[in-house]
Amino acid sequence: MLRAFVGEAAGVFAEVESEVEFFHPGEFLESIRCPFCGSDLQEWWGDTMDVAFRTHFSELGVTVPCCQRSASLNELRYDRDAGFARFSIKAEYPRQPTLDATQLAQLEGLLGCALKQVFCHM
Repeated sequence: MLRAFVGEAAGVFAEVESEVEFFHPGEFLESIRCPFCGSDLQEWWGDTMDVAFRTHFSELGVTVPCCQRSASLNELRYDRDAGFARFSIKAEYPRQPTLDATQLAQLEGLLGCALKQVFCHM
């Protein structure tokens, strides 16, 4: 279904990892903000990600330093979509790089789970 949606692509893959991974836009990720107050968390986030990485992202719960509220690293406001997962479906260099809401909903229905589009710089 993804191949039909994206058209010609260098490759379309589905992967299940043994551990949670962080999917991100690479060098295009410029800011990370608090989901509650909007404060810049970039400096705090780096150290926090190091700690989460050491546990293979098994615990994503954090207390944000700006307003002392509980959140998940997955809930932070990344300026470009990012997220944590063990499963991914990927299209490399697709002709149609963005799925619309209907296409995303169809894939979610087929897979039985919520999906997030993350544009990774390769």
